[in-house]
Amino acid sequence: TTVSVALSEPSERASQNKELEKSMIRIHAQVQIDAPVAEVWSVVGENFDQSAKFNVDAKETRYLKKTNQILGSQRRTTNAKGKVIDVEVVNYEPEAKFIKWEIYNQNVAPLDAGYSPYTLTADGEGGTLLTQEAAFKVKYTVMHRAARRKMSTIFETELSAIKHLVETGASITPTTKNEIVKRNHQASRSLEK
Repeated sequence: TTVSVALSEPSERASQNKELEKSMIRIHAQVQIDAPVAEVWSVVGENFDQSAKFNVDAKETRYLKKTNQILGSQRRTTNAKGKVIDVEVVNYEPEAKFIKWEIYNQNVAPLDAGYSPYTLTADGEGGTLLTQEAAFKVKYTVMHRAARRKMSTIFETELSAIKHLVETGASITPTTKNEIVKRNHQASRSLEK
């Protein structure tokens, strides 16, 4: 069963960046998770500040601004090197199981801009298909190919980690990263667009 996505009113930041989106590199990644949609949503949609549990590069994630409706909430992710990426939720539809955030501040080269949503759909067998559609812009055109490969790997790892977290309750760590990704390779895939 596919859930149709009815987007909420986009934030001011989202509407300002429509032109930028046209020039971005796009990545489409999916993973099948053996858990109901509501259980997966509780990890990726309701606990926006908890992404360190499935982002192996994150040392810490925390709210910079939290709203009651999640829309407009801002999160900072800090990696082990002290580099940060700040994102804001620009679309949020809990009924449709859809959340989209946009990078608005970062010091992690070579990213210049980007956004990424999660969409969850029931797979018809009691599980969930989690889809991540990302778009990003790098500072230098010459870096597009390398950045695309790197980002594809990051998204496959993140989706594998979400699958692992939901199905086992265990967070990903640098020690378990390769094993988790290898084990979930068949369940996740990344497609360049």
